[in-house]
Amino acid sequence: MHRSRNGSWPALLCLAALALGACKTDGGVEKSERNTAVAAPSNSAPSGAPPVTCSGEADKAKPVARAAGRKLYCAIDLGSKNAKLQVISIEPGRPLSFEDERVCKSPLGFGAKVFDQKTATKGPLPASDIANLVTVVQEFERICAVDEGTLVGADATQWARDATNIAEVVAAVKAGAAIDIEVLSAEEEGLYGYLAATRGASGRLSLDPGSNSFQLGWFEKGDTKPRTVSLPFGYVRAAAEHYSVSAPASYDAARAAHATQLIGMIDKALGALDPPSSIKSLRTAIADGRLEPVIFIAGQDGALHLAMRALLRTPEGRWIDTKEAYEARVGNEKPTAHPRFGAVTTLLTPPEFDRFFATVVKPGDYAALRQKPVRDLYGEKTLANAVLVDTLIDQLGITTVVLVPQETPAGFILGKIGER
Repeated sequence: MHRSRNGSWPALLCLAALALGACKTDGGVEKSERNTAVAAPSNSAPSGAPPVTCSGEADKAKPVARAAGRKLYCAIDLGSKNAKLQVISIEPGRPLSFEDERVCKSPLGFGAKVFDQKTATKGPLPASDIANLVTVVQEFERICAVDEGTLVGADATQWARDATNIAEVVAAVKAGAAIDIEVLSAEEEGLYGYLAATRGASGRLSLDPGSNSFQLGWFEKGDTKPRTVSLPFGYVRAAAEHYSVSAPASYDAARAAHATQLIGMIDKALGALDPPSSIKSLRTAIADGRLEPVIFIAGQDGALHLAMRALLRTPEGRWIDTKEAYEARVGNEKPTAHPRFGAVTTLLTPPEFDRFFATVVKPGDYAALRQKPVRDLYGEKTLANAVLVDTLIDQLGITTVVLVPQETPAGFILGKIGER
């Protein structure tokens, strides 16, 4: 395809309340939130469940080191591919001062277990996976307690909207871990993603590119709150449809079909809003200055730039194909301060996407990215999300892509403390 520091919203503490309920700002702690002492978590994997690994502070039995006077908050995000615990610190009275302290993940992979991509049918989460979920949530609770954080809640995303036995899942977690899972609506997921990615600033766009769904958010200058759309076509589903091992050998052909499908899906979702919107109207808002030509991408896709810049290769030129090497390389990426955008992982520009499509993904590379184990580590994410972002660049006139370290649970935390 060819392409022809705003001020933060002053009412951030009430942002989620505009969509979800009344705003309360007394700073109290709800009964469902706990920071009571429990047994310290082990650094070994929970029995029967995928391992929990942490970044920031990798030792799960060691509390994070925070600056004096900062309060710690935790949130559990149960995504379609990974369950995550995020711990952030906030200077009291200044929610936009939040900093990431620790992120822990477990690859539960529920999205593929409750939604059959080939038949587009939904199903129940198996009992063994429910048991694993309870175990992982208990582990997350222990880590938050070690950090002496306030656990504000647990959310679940697209997989939970698909699971036919979600009430059973919620009840099991409540019984086993004493916490209520909030199954987010598509609107809520998009709202929290916008809060995390942009810290609530107006005039910006956000993208939360999940495995089973993605959310696009925007907040036009002069509006009272962000607007969002969510599409159940995240990178796992997109890769299964367009970038399988049996797909056409040409990445150009596959991505052209993917981009065409994305344009139709996004425009349809925008048109279903009240009042309706469209790709054209968003592009006009950017041209008129009501939106910056900048899109912020939440941290769970922070490795996109590494693949696009061919930095996920071994010294011999092969794509990294072990989980340990991949996580070590991603772990080397540290946020830096940007004068306009705050803490960023990196910035990407449209020419870099053009170079990626033209020079990085040669036929041999395309084959490698579609094959296990590279595919599962980052290949499908790279192939699908590069096209998603490039399509938005092309359709909206985006000039800068900002990858930020904060993840969606940070927005969930901001939304929750903003309801008080």
